[in-house]
Amino acid sequence: MSRWAAIVYGRTYEVDFRFLALPHDFNGAEQNWAMMHIQTMTRLPEDLPGKPRWAVFTNDKLCVIGVACMARELGGQANTNNEDITRDQRKRPLYTFVGYATRLNDQDVVEIPNYLGQDLSLFSLPYHQYVYPNWRVKSYDERSSVAIATTYQPLSYPTIVIPADLEKRDFSLNLAEDDAIYLWRDDDEKRHYLWASAAKQISEVNNNVSLCLGLMRSSATNGAFLNVTIADVAHKEKIIRVLESTSAPSVDSTSVAVLSQPTPKLRNVGDVRDKTSLILQQVSALLIGAITGFLVARLLKLGAAKVVIYTFVGGIVTWILLLIALGVNLLIKRTSSQKLKNNESSVLSKQDRMFGFRDKTEQDETKDDDFMGWR
Repeated sequence: MSRWAAIVYGRTYEVDFRFLALPHDFNGAEQNWAMMHIQTMTRLPEDLPGKPRWAVFTNDKLCVIGVACMARELGGQANTNNEDITRDQRKRPLYTFVGYATRLNDQDVVEIPNYLGQDLSLFSLPYHQYVYPNWRVKSYDERSSVAIATTYQPLSYPTIVIPADLEKRDFSLNLAEDDAIYLWRDDDEKRHYLWASAAKQISEVNNNVSLCLGLMRSSATNGAFLNVTIADVAHKEKIIRVLESTSAPSVDSTSVAVLSQPTPKLRNVGDVRDKTSLILQQVSALLIGAITGFLVARLLKLGAAKVVIYTFVGGIVTWILLLIALGVNLLIKRTSSQKLKNNESSVLSKQDRMFGFRDKTEQDETKDDDFMGWR
């Protein structure tokens, strides 16, 4: 029997989207791999209500099944204190990804759970089990950045039954063409057959599979999945995949160190240039002032002692005037910069009210203002 560990990705009352629960043995690369698919599934969340997006995706070591949906579609306020964990602090309905992962090397046959469309009971328990302990956590709390570790256990859920006529139907999945995406019309029959086809490939042939049911075309073309159902296609269609990262690339500590080294050097060069320029300006001001004072004293036909005094005073006065001018210029720049920051803050504040929470990584444009809590 296959053993599965829960994955939950979502937002809590105050803290932005992140993994809330992950299998205890997931390494960084596996987390990034899962996140890449989850971020594709959760694009355009305004289209999620009533249209859950099921997905199954595998690599050489893991198989993940899951659904992206509105949190309220997973059971509402089923908590010990009846607290609603489907809306954030601004009362906006939340969306989430809930799924399970299994290790392929631990079993000969992977038993894929059945596809049941709007019936999301398979995913209800993990959402409430792992979101509730994190629900009131603050952003400054260490728990906000640490996912709960989950263990592999059997699922009490019916497995997929492969239709007898599957081989006669054209539901061959794209398994190897990384630069292509197969599109099917998004209807209930095709969803069932495609899910069965994916299960067959995983269980019997052990192929890597990448299938998402219910994406928008714009999300499919540059997303993580090679097989997608969409609404605006009449027949099976093959399109060229736009290879674009769905998330900020992760780098190891060595890469970070290498990439970070030039930055301080560039800043040091800039600092030296600024200091040199300031010194030259002051020296020039002193010379100009001194020469001016000297010339004025000579024009007035003053004595040698007064010529020295005029020369000295002229240099000092000009130097002081330069410092005043530089100070005024700096004040003007700071004032302008502050106004610009205030304007940007005002714009971002309006975006907050309009779209909810700004992205931590990348989020497609949305249309449905305060309807949900965005990333």
